[in-house]
Amino acid sequence: MPRFYFDYFDRGIEATHDTEGTDLKDANAALEEASAALGEMTKEVLRHAEPERILQIRVRDQDDQPVGVCSVLFTANLVGPDN
Repeated sequence: MPRFYFDYFDRGIEATHDTEGTDLKDANAALEEASAALGEMTKEVLRHAEPERILQIRVRDQDDQPVGVCSVLFTANLVGPDN
């Protein structure tokens, strides 16, 4: 079973570089795993509202080659006559 690595980025800066990896069936399974992890990460990070936040997980294979990227762009803007 191939091994995949998940590197976490917050605001374009690498927050976590995965050195252990996870054995998964294939690249599609790796992107599904990244997507689920990004959803959980988003819930935690966005508890502290900011006008804009970009979160990302980049997936690499066992040969250190890019497999895919999952990203979330969050924006929060006030609307109304006083803003």
